[in-house]
Amino acid sequence: MKKTVMMLLALILLFSLAVPGLAEETEAPLPDGYAPGREENLYVGLGPTRIEEKGPDGEKYNANYEDGELKNLTIERVDPTGKTLKAVFNPKAKITKASYGDGADQLTYKGGKWTDRAGNPVTGPDLDLMKEYYNYYPKFESWYRNNTMGLIGLYLKELKPELTDKWYMIVPVDLREWGTYRYPCAASNLYYLGAVDVTISTKNVKVDYVLPDGNIYPQKNCMCWFTSLDEITPEFLETLETPYHYGEPVSRKEQLKGHDIVLLFICNHINYRIPLVHSGQKTAVRYYRGKDNVKTMISQYEKLLKEMQELYPDGAE
Repeated sequence: MKKTVMMLLALILLFSLAVPGLAEETEAPLPDGYAPGREENLYVGLGPTRIEEKGPDGEKYNANYEDGELKNLTIERVDPTGKTLKAVFNPKAKITKASYGDGADQLTYKGGKWTDRAGNPVTGPDLDLMKEYYNYYPKFESWYRNNTMGLIGLYLKELKPELTDKWYMIVPVDLREWGTYRYPCAASNLYYLGAVDVTISTKNVKVDYVLPDGNIYPQKNCMCWFTSLDEITPEFLETLETPYHYGEPVSRKEQLKGHDIVLLFICNHINYRIPLVHSGQKTAVRYYRGKDNVKTMISQYEKLLKEMQELYPDGAE
């Protein structure tokens, strides 16, 4: 029976980001292209990023952001004659420059005027259509700064109300099943956004996290292991200072007391945005705690926590 329960939990953890049940109440499934990330190359704060999209008419969008703000947007489209019209917009939706065609016949638009390669004034294509495409483009202007990304798990305020009144969550992890397991995360306790991969071996356990490219910028990471609820203190939840780091192995014997079931806490401070668009699909999927598959996962966590407390009363080794 125990083996069956653990296998069911493993399946839920591995596929909870992609199972059909999660997408039933959303407009699109979770995105592909999640890239593994570790602290050393993701703890960079907000910086430049580029987003490329393709529109319904075949037009191409290339957006450049700096610190989460749109700096410029380049739109390209091929007209019926086969020539490429390219326009560059600034953040105020004004066309700063444009080009039409290529080679010796290329026309250039700057300062409100079209010229040929020799600099002579010419009549160029109407740019109104490009302005319509600009208005169509999802500009991602809604950045949510100084928010948190945490595991979807058991609420600490329900397990130990004296600890906190915040919506921190914690997940019991069964170290008896070796392999790599993916645990879904939520941003602001509202949207599925990212996940953590927990790799379990005979001697160590390691945590990495995965993020959708260009949509989340970590500001400060906090990942911590506990061998009992009693180890969690109000002081820790206030400072979120931890000796553990993503991508670094943790000794099961030395640091986790040799326990087979332990608690994982994640609270990364992030900047993120919604709605997210990837290949024409909305990817900000709302996290519903009342969904059947989430309720099943939470129920398994509750059973695992109870087993942990029976195996290690008062955190005993």
